[in-house]
Amino acid sequence: MPKAVVIDKKAAKKPVFDNKPLPLNIVKSDVLSAEIAGNKLIVRWEDSLHSQVNYLDEDLFLILADSKNGSTARQERINFLAEKEMDIPFGGEYILKLAVLEKFHVGIATTSEYVPPLTFIPEGINRYLIAWGELDWNHIRTEVEREQRVNWDQQVDVVLKIERFEGDSQTPIEEWRYPGMKDMDIVGGKIKEITLLAVRKSDRSVLKEIFRVYAMPGKEKRVIDEIKVKPCEKSASLELVREVHETDTNHLTAKWEIPDSSWKKVEKAIKETEKKVEDFDVVLKLFYKAGEDWHEFNPMLYKKTFGTGNWFFGNIPGGTTYQAKLVMVDRETKEELAAPLLVSQEIYFPRKENSVTLLPIDDKRIFAYWHLNRDEVYKTMKEKHDAEPGSIKAYIRFYHDYAGGLHHHAHLDREISIDYADNFYLAVDSDRVYRAQIVAIADGWKTEFITGVSNPVQTNRIRPGNAHINYTGFRQPQDHPTNRRIDSAWNTAGYSQGKLIMHLHAHLPFVWERINYGTSGYWRPGGYVEEWYHEAMRETYVPLVRIFDQLISEGVDFKISIDISPTLSNMMRNPVLQEEFLNYVDSLIALAKTEIERTSREEPWYNYAAKMHLREFMSSKATFLKYGRDLTKAFKKFQDMGKLEILTCGATHGFLPLMGSKHIEAIRGQIKTAVLDYENTFGRKPYGIWLPECAYTPGIEHVLQEFGIRYFFSETHTIMLGDSQNEFGVHAPVYVRGSEVAVFARDPETGKQVWSGDEGYPGDPDYLEFHLRGGPLKYNRITDRRGTYKQPYVPEWAEAKAASHANHFMQNRNFRFDYIKNWFWKKPVVVATYDAELFGHHWYEGPRFLYYLLKKLHFDQNQTELTTGSHYLAEYNYNQELYPTPSSWGDKGTFDKWMYGSVSWMYRHMNDAVAEMINLSSWGKERELHYATSSDPGVRMLSQMARELLLAQNSDAGFNISNGHFIDRMKDMFFVNLNNFWKLANMFVTYMNTGEFDEVTLRKMERSENIFPVIDPFVYAGR
Repeated sequence: MPKAVVIDKKAAKKPVFDNKPLPLNIVKSDVLSAEIAGNKLIVRWEDSLHSQVNYLDEDLFLILADSKNGSTARQERINFLAEKEMDIPFGGEYILKLAVLEKFHVGIATTSEYVPPLTFIPEGINRYLIAWGELDWNHIRTEVEREQRVNWDQQVDVVLKIERFEGDSQTPIEEWRYPGMKDMDIVGGKIKEITLLAVRKSDRSVLKEIFRVYAMPGKEKRVIDEIKVKPCEKSASLELVREVHETDTNHLTAKWEIPDSSWKKVEKAIKETEKKVEDFDVVLKLFYKAGEDWHEFNPMLYKKTFGTGNWFFGNIPGGTTYQAKLVMVDRETKEELAAPLLVSQEIYFPRKENSVTLLPIDDKRIFAYWHLNRDEVYKTMKEKHDAEPGSIKAYIRFYHDYAGGLHHHAHLDREISIDYADNFYLAVDSDRVYRAQIVAIADGWKTEFITGVSNPVQTNRIRPGNAHINYTGFRQPQDHPTNRRIDSAWNTAGYSQGKLIMHLHAHLPFVWERINYGTSGYWRPGGYVEEWYHEAMRETYVPLVRIFDQLISEGVDFKISIDISPTLSNMMRNPVLQEEFLNYVDSLIALAKTEIERTSREEPWYNYAAKMHLREFMSSKATFLKYGRDLTKAFKKFQDMGKLEILTCGATHGFLPLMGSKHIEAIRGQIKTAVLDYENTFGRKPYGIWLPECAYTPGIEHVLQEFGIRYFFSETHTIMLGDSQNEFGVHAPVYVRGSEVAVFARDPETGKQVWSGDEGYPGDPDYLEFHLRGGPLKYNRITDRRGTYKQPYVPEWAEAKAASHANHFMQNRNFRFDYIKNWFWKKPVVVATYDAELFGHHWYEGPRFLYYLLKKLHFDQNQTELTTGSHYLAEYNYNQELYPTPSSWGDKGTFDKWMYGSVSWMYRHMNDAVAEMINLSSWGKERELHYATSSDPGVRMLSQMARELLLAQNSDAGFNISNGHFIDRMKDMFFVNLNNFWKLANMFVTYMNTGEFDEVTLRKMERSENIFPVIDPFVYAGR
């Protein structure tokens, strides 16, 4: 701890600014509910309201008007929505109106003998494409020259005159453009009139008005409801926050803001000293608590500041409380103004104990990291062994955990640095369980164990074991809707030779930021994280819903399996993303209309594809609105009909073997949260789960069984390299030895047939090229997998290929089952698992392939029977049991991708947060808090802590960083979630001790990471 400067508590005066949290205001009327948190306004209304609006001729708007002069501050169109978030200025008073307006109208006037063919398309917000192709310029030229007696080439300009209702530096009220003989332009702003003129070059006098387009903004037809909203005034604030960085150190950041309006109070305080503001420096100081006294931290390190800013304090010792102050210091005398300007909240840093943690990687490597309180280690060695630092060496000692005992493997021991190192990778043997411990040795023989024994980790098996082959059976649930006899034209259920599970893994990380459309007004793909969801919705999930609806309408019976990760299902239900998806699709519809117009003039061989895209976009919007903006309702409908079995996944797709190696509570948090969210979304319990990244390690099965999960999918070698020979191979599930949980392994042949870059269907020359785009639209077929020359896309050719490939896939399954039908004493199963986004996003025709496959399986054969995991187990509950090997479906089938040096540091911080979550949730449980009382502030804080922790644990961050994609963005998301976690942890401790908390900050966090409306934070407190 640095040199102490004791502060006289009695001399301290009340700060100039209170630094109190902002209030949360909620205003309600019969129709509207408005929540004001700082400068955020969140407005909600019932979905039934839309029945009052004729969206063919009307628009629904939220209008925020100044209550004093009636001027409009914000105006937002909210067609089809049920919630809207807006930023509003601090202070003031406003009227919030829910109003119905006439739709925007466009009129055309011309003095020509006929109305010229004119295109006027809104491309986005206040941005329009206007095209006037097919004008008879020869006639116009002749007419002007004859009537006005001018020379067209020398004396005439063609002008596009733009008049706007409002203007600014970018878009003036009146603008003249000179398009020459060009037949289109893009204009922005609030358009009043656009006129195409022939004018005299010398004086700009009008020779002929060729046409005029005039815009008529929608008039207000009726007000449905209105309420008064009054945001609070902006106040001075100082906040001290804990920040997470890559290193194993503690960090604090002070953030402050003093608005200009607040400085009058400062001037008043300074007047008492008979000096001026400019005679003082504003200085930031940090203090820590020792016993009952406060001491200044690093007195020579302080920040001169003014107004707004932040300051970083690194390498902060744990085990004590900190507080920051902004003080006024006289420049000459260096004396402080008696009263500080602002005092931050107190923030406690937990003390980290000496420890060592192991993480598995593959059959030959494990990763070790440790935390040592260096000064304490040296102090202990001095007191117990009279050893000086220079005579002390530290070693990490490894044990084989076998038959209930720890067996020291001295050949694995490694010397480590107490001062500098905190992790390393170790080469080990396969199929072993290892543990570790750090010891300090002085003078070559004086030994002190400075950590406890670590968590156990198991390395992968590289060949099947020789354990006795055993079969067992368990009673399985019979109530899943897919547990039924499938209908078909040829009685497949009666004559089938084998069963096929078609499983789609549907997942995206939880990101709900808005898309930045830039100046274009429509989406231009940049591959950014916030675009992933909308692309996947349009290209994969909406098309899947459409083909399921189509199959049902055509009388085709089918059963397939899909897991929808909780992050994805929560995004589907997120009001902001629902609004954004509508904006996104509308922007693409507008773009496709402009592309149809453009390609008809410039590239007619692409016009057919442009029209195809327009139909696709409009159909996507219609399907999205059909299910009330929430596709989980569609998938629930299909499951209730027995067409789908929907599985769950890890709550945030956390990599369970790594994040749960030290704390099994981390796995329990991921699984229970997923199960609760599934029940809240789909109205029943899940029986199956997709383990994130198919990553399994022994012990996970017990958590799955605890929460009612009956089976999971895995990579092929998970059960092929079990502790005994697998008699059915991948053609039947196995039970994990010691549990009632079954495992279905992926069939490699079906994966290769679809996924392979050399042989897979998606690479066919007639399919749409994924990598080559004309803006957001794709126009070319693959033509040649390795060539750069690409021909125009022909939809009919692609449709025929999708049907042909579906038939080929079906015939191959029939051949397989015909070949192996006599090998086994029960019907074999083939498990074909794929990322859902293969169908549509990566392979545009993928949904059509799936449509034809399901249709052909229904009408054209009776050898291959569709089934689901629950139905197969209900029919065949007697299966072999074995002990699977740790595995994943990632690179090399191991954990390697998630344990590169670029990401291994993340697990230290995850485990620190899990340990604190266990500690605080246990404390809350002791105080009789319960997640059912979700309105209790303490429960809300713990629940939000759990959300932030779960989001930080997602496997997508590590995967993308390892691949070199979006490294800064992935790290920022990780740090934000953990920084929020520690802020909430400090808030919870304060609340439990004093009853005080910051409602607005808590509400903003609940809003910013609004996932898992039903969550049990006490799952971390143990059973």
